[in-house]
Amino acid sequence: MNSRTIRNINIYHLTQFLGNLDFTLPIYILFGKNYIGLSYSQIAVLTVIAFASSVAFDFLLGIFADSFSKKKSYILGVIITFLSLLPYIFTKDYTLLIVSAFLMGFGNALASNVLDTFIHEDLTDNGLIEHYAPVTSKAQQMFFFGRTCAGVLGGFLFTISPTLPYIFYAIATLICILVASIVLTEMPSERIKNTIAQTTKDAFAFLKKRKDIIYFCLVGVIILTFGDLQFGYYQPYFSSLHINPLYIGILYSVISLFSAFGSHLMKNFLPKYSAKTINSFMIVATICTALFMLPRIPILAFIGPLFIAVTFGFVYPNLRNFLNSQSPSEIKTSVASFGTTCYAIGTMIGLSAGGVFADHFSSTIVLSIILAGSIISFVLNYLLL
Repeated sequence: MNSRTIRNINIYHLTQFLGNLDFTLPIYILFGKNYIGLSYSQIAVLTVIAFASSVAFDFLLGIFADSFSKKKSYILGVIITFLSLLPYIFTKDYTLLIVSAFLMGFGNALASNVLDTFIHEDLTDNGLIEHYAPVTSKAQQMFFFGRTCAGVLGGFLFTISPTLPYIFYAIATLICILVASIVLTEMPSERIKNTIAQTTKDAFAFLKKRKDIIYFCLVGVIILTFGDLQFGYYQPYFSSLHINPLYIGILYSVISLFSAFGSHLMKNFLPKYSAKTINSFMIVATICTALFMLPRIPILAFIGPLFIAVTFGFVYPNLRNFLNSQSPSEIKTSVASFGTTCYAIGTMIGLSAGGVFADHFSSTIVLSIILAGSIISFVLNYLLL
């Protein structure tokens, strides 16, 4: 493996860690509710806007990255993400927070998938594609290690000052921009970049021909809808049990560690199991988590999320491995962005519904919805794929 490829892989892993030092993750609902004074439904609106922005632009910006520059697309996306954090630090104005949510989604859409397809292409060009499974597995581990560190500190920082998690997240994002700008190296390529119009035409033609990809992404939407409904309901659920935010942060960190373990498993799972089988693992884990949370016994409630936590580490390695292995190089980011767009729809519905349901329904009803939806997901997984 040449030095440039090794350096790019190392930067890929480092940016996965730095870019996911999201100290706001375990407290963003509590921040909106207790510090800004929003209702759960208003917080859900911000979540919907962020994900709607990502959904609206992800596929188009994937086409942009294929036609322009993956490195520059990534850096621009992270810069926009940094700017989206500033209103949370300096204002309580809900209108500005709505703008911020839109920018957050746009920035995430611009940066998503880019480095993964960048590395996949680098390994392919150098005849090293057999290294992709362990490389992407480690990248996802770094993603969750970042979430782990952020979870441990996020709840603690929140107890000192509500805005500190956002300040620290902004600093981590700035470091990520610098590292990617200075060290990441574009690969020399003999391929001629297509125009945006041609890339768009090729991507749509490819997806129209490949119904198996459409079905795979559709099943993923349903799985993530109910999996992320559960995740989006954690903070209201544990708040109703009168759990200290510090312990919620610790739980999020433990969840991230288990997810990192799940990502580690994918190094062996991807060559061994089909995408459909890996989907079924995720669905069963969602069901187990809901069953453990139903009795509202604190110790069981803390154990329950660990089931689904492991399979959180399966989601994107499974998606990326399937889509990257199936799509040609000139539209690889476009096809990957189509997949993450679909998955973002499921996440958007699930996370926002968690907040809305918390305002109107008991935990028994919410968890029962998750159980019913997961059973439907299990059936569709085997019927469609």
